Amino acid sequence: WAVNYESPDSFYNRGEEGIVFDAGFHWIRPLRMLMGNVESAVATAGKAFNKMHGASMLHALLKNASGQTAVFEGILAPSAISQQPFFVIQGTLGEIVIEGWPKAGPCKLHRVDGTGLVTTELSNVGWDAGYAGELADFAAAVLDGK
Repeated sequence: WAVNYESPDSFYNRGEEGIVFDAGFHWIRPLRMLMGNVESAVATAGKAFNKMHGASMLHALLKNASGQTAVFEGILAPSAISQQPFFVIQGTLGEIVIEGWPKAGPCKLHRVDGTGLVTTELSNVGWDAGYAGELADFAAAVLDGK
């Protein structure tokens, strides 16, 4: 994933904001779809990867208007990082987990019933497949004038 990080022309080294702020919007957008707009945030940023411009580490608490909170953690480092899920949504009835790399899936629901922990696979398609509809609409607008 970070094969070109040493090149000054690499995507990872172009913006002064750093990869965490640049790519972080891809995680905050679905969060907003689930919880609504973020009303307040408390965060800290730092560098876990000195060869990159800007922040490569971010920890944030985000709160919406109804008081629901989310934790956003982003870190990009060249090694020594364990597998992390892309999304974890926890509530009083269970937990939804979208696994991380390399496939960015599956998506599973974990809940407890009278017999114990029950895990149901909701989708085995990677998260990036969620952009298919947007890409088709964009292509139709550009190519077909729709």
